[in-house]
Amino acid sequence: MEEKKDISIVIPVYNSENSLEELTKRIDKVMSNLQKSYQIVYVNDCSTDNSYETLKRIRAGNSNITIIDLFRNYGQPIATMCGFNHCNSDYVVTMDDDLQQDPEDIPILYNKILEGFDVVIGEYSSKKHSFIRNIGSYVIRGLIRWIFKLKDKNLKFTSYRIMRGVVIDHIKGESSIYPYISGLLISATNRITNAVVCHNERKYGTSSYKLSTLIALSYNLIVNYSSIPLKLVGYVGLVISVFSLCFGSYFMIKKLLLGSIPAGLTTIIVLISFYNALIFIFLFFLSEYVYRIIKEVSQKKQYVIREVVK
Repeated sequence: MEEKKDISIVIPVYNSENSLEELTKRIDKVMSNLQKSYQIVYVNDCSTDNSYETLKRIRAGNSNITIIDLFRNYGQPIATMCGFNHCNSDYVVTMDDDLQQDPEDIPILYNKILEGFDVVIGEYSSKKHSFIRNIGSYVIRGLIRWIFKLKDKNLKFTSYRIMRGVVIDHIKGESSIYPYISGLLISATNRITNAVVCHNERKYGTSSYKLSTLIALSYNLIVNYSSIPLKLVGYVGLVISVFSLCFGSYFMIKKLLLGSIPAGLTTIIVLISFYNALIFIFLFFLSEYVYRIIKEVSQKKQYVIREVVK
């Protein structure tokens, strides 16, 4: 069995060949000063540049590095989950590959978690993201508070964080193909806090975060971690069913009292109204069951690994 480390650092990689060498050197220096055993788990999310070749070259002279090469681009959350499954340590750090997060802030996160927390998330002293991404962060934070009924309204969420190994062991079993790491952490523990860290201007390339990314992330968060859409459909169905019953009753009473509706029309209207009411009531309950079934039986494989280099 692989020797357990003090700290694992999981870094999803996508088209970052220019930053990887500097990132690795800075992490090595920080961990050397921290005097903790460590491993860096780079997960290559099917980069289209020379990121994988660069990682293998760096790995040739650094035994603390593990490289995982994925068959296709799965996105940062799944790449991160893949990295978790290759960690064996007391603490796990996650960070980006673009040097916007300082490796030198790892001791800040580590010292904070030693105060008794299970998860410490980096809170940027000053964000250097684009306007769209800042708006996205605000929207996602609001959704998290709403969906997970978060009590701490001031808690911030970023990809720079440190977690206890026992928490990571808990969420490793998550098999959803749309995992949301922050949501999984909230579900696992309420001992979560922030620590202020730096955030830098992007040094190389451009961010892949776009408006479509925000929409997709918001949609997946709502659909996969709440029953809000299904309940909304159900409630709308109940309203329509009540309206249908009232509408049908109106025509029935009008026929009985006034006899002013052509023969047969009342029967048709009443039957259609009652059938619609029944259909929507059935849909309400079916939607709730479908949601629960999907949560229980979703077992599609999250990712496929091409190669692991240790």
